[in-house]
Amino acid sequence: MKRWGRLSVCAMTTCVLTACGSGDPSAGPGGWNGGKPEAVSQPGPYRVVLPPTLLKGKYKEAEHAEPSQGLARGLSDWIDNPVPVFAAYEGPTSTDKNKATDILTVTGVQGFVLSPVQARTHMLDMLDRRWEFPQETVVGPRAITPSGGEPLSCRVTKRRHEAGQSFISLEPECTWADGSAVIAVAGSVDFDTQPASINLDTFAATVATVRNEVSKRIAAKP
Repeated sequence: MKRWGRLSVCAMTTCVLTACGSGDPSAGPGGWNGGKPEAVSQPGPYRVVLPPTLLKGKYKEAEHAEPSQGLARGLSDWIDNPVPVFAAYEGPTSTDKNKATDILTVTGVQGFVLSPVQARTHMLDMLDRRWEFPQETVVGPRAITPSGGEPLSCRVTKRRHEAGQSFISLEPECTWADGSAVIAVAGSVDFDTQPASINLDTFAATVATVRNEVSKRIAAKP
């Protein structure tokens, strides 16, 4: 069975906390508070700049928009001057006509993060609840530090859809949270993939590369 067209779903991130029924952004977290690294990294001030391509051109931008400002407002207790960011990227088309194109989405909020761990917990809760059927964590969360990279918190989520027929989709996801931004990077897998077979360490290495590509340090004033 071919994976459902996920890009249109990714684009729905732009309606976070509005039409997607995410609920009150001031509500407390819905239980997603594990898997955080022991020490939150502080790599220094930077801005998240989403380029036209990721992973050395392998993934090309397919959708670039800001999520609802409600995502930023919902994190304003933990992030000063919050600015939401979002982009979806398509990977190379498979030669197997029964396989859909891989998708990566980058969603989050940047600014001066006062409490990275709490900001991440609340952001993920808000993102999980933005759908008609809330997203659930089925693997993890796990703290993973890729070789030569910064700490990430990773999990696999599942979500029920109703699009003509009921079905379940899975996503590997890794997040980082530091003094400059709280960002979630999600991938896509085929329907016949078992949650336990998703290699989060491999996905974390991919997200570490994405992190390096989108993080642009702010030059110090002379």
